[in-house]
Amino acid sequence: MLINIIPERDRAKILALVNEKWKPIYLREKRSLLVHMLSIGAYHDSSLIEYEAAEKVIGEKIHVQWWTARDERVCLICAARHGKIYTRAEVKKMGIPHPGCRCGLLPYFADT
Repeated sequence: MLINIIPERDRAKILALVNEKWKPIYLREKRSLLVHMLSIGAYHDSSLIEYEAAEKVIGEKIHVQWWTARDERVCLICAARHGKIYTRAEVKKMGIPHPGCRCGLLPYFADT
């Protein structure tokens, strides 16, 4: 390990400097990721609630179609879900697949 070539007396000082420099960046990134996860979760939840309310008004069953950003950054989990139709209960069970998810939930009117 690289740390082993640094004299023992200097290790704590160097680690403290690294932590001082990088820890705020790491914590900021972690907070940003948490905020994103909470906001995308709220978006998914509110979509499901709205679709349920709309279903009661129009009297027609509404399912959910998973929709990705359709670009090179889409992960394999989301790519496999793209365009597929799910019930609202299935989407609730699946949850958000990963941090940084950019997928949306579109209403899909099922033939009943």
